[in-house]
Amino acid sequence: MISLDEWLRNLGAEDGPDLLVGCTGHLSLTKPETPNLLRHLQRSVLGPLFDQPKPQHVAIVTGFCCGADLGFVRAACAWLVREGIPYKLHCLQALPPEQLAIDWALHRSMDTDVTVPKDMRKICQQEIETLLDGCEVIVNLLPRDLPRGNVYDE
Repeated sequence: MISLDEWLRNLGAEDGPDLLVGCTGHLSLTKPETPNLLRHLQRSVLGPLFDQPKPQHVAIVTGFCCGADLGFVRAACAWLVREGIPYKLHCLQALPPEQLAIDWALHRSMDTDVTVPKDMRKICQQEIETLLDGCEVIVNLLPRDLPRGNVYDE
């Protein structure tokens, strides 16, 4: 994990990415909206963005928030793989993973008619850890004096 200052300095390095792309958007993206978003991203955004010249090193920047952020990451990564364009994930960590897992679990419960299992937070935490393990860089955006526990309680 590195600081924001260090990450910004490294972006300008010779071996830094040719293209840096990220997305943030609506948290409450519903399941019915997701396919339309992914289709639009792949047809109308990603193709023109990566059209010419083809980049050799792309950095996908994400906070792994549920909704549009995560939808964009999944769509962009799948598209880049299909097009044979190498990429790396850069996570801008604005929430501790355990808090992000709470958000993911709450978001998933909005999209279902069934009760969220008690272990949903644990499942979400494991998925987040897997995504973080796949990141080239994790940038710490958390305040140094952040108290333990639920950040929403402050």
